[in-house]
Amino acid sequence: MLAVLAFRRGFLAHPGLAAADPALFSLFGLPLAPQPRRSGSPVMEVRMAYDEDLACRVREVLPAVDAVTERQMFGGLSFMLGGHMFCGVVRDTLMVRLGPDAAGHALSLPHVRPMDFTGRPMKGMVFVEPGGLQGAALRQWVEAAAEYARGLPAKAPASRGAKRR
Repeated sequence: MLAVLAFRRGFLAHPGLAAADPALFSLFGLPLAPQPRRSGSPVMEVRMAYDEDLACRVREVLPAVDAVTERQMFGGLSFMLGGHMFCGVVRDTLMVRLGPDAAGHALSLPHVRPMDFTGRPMKGMVFVEPGGLQGAALRQWVEAAAEYARGLPAKAPASRGAKRR
């Protein structure tokens, strides 16, 4: 489990940590072994668990008028608006938060499936497979998710020293 935590948090990992159960790595969408640095150094590092090309494409279509922030979560990259996650990239899949009604409708479309990252579908959220992100479709998904997030009450920024209870 230590190996999975090291990989999930992006820490440099000792090669011996890769001896953990391989099923744990696939559960979190991680490579089965640490990836060597390009410099040839014996220290190992992990590749990102999300598609950087898709993340760049998402950045290109983000709403320009809103203050969007990025945060690594769910083993991928999430985009936040008003403190709420509205879309993200997990592996090569777009994750969008549409709300319960729109997500229910979206599930009838091709290349869309429930967001079941934890094994249970998350209400109001769906995954869109790469086949559903061609052409203008990516922009439409991101805009729909941003529109839903704009309707949510803004969250107060969390204080670094404060503990959640």
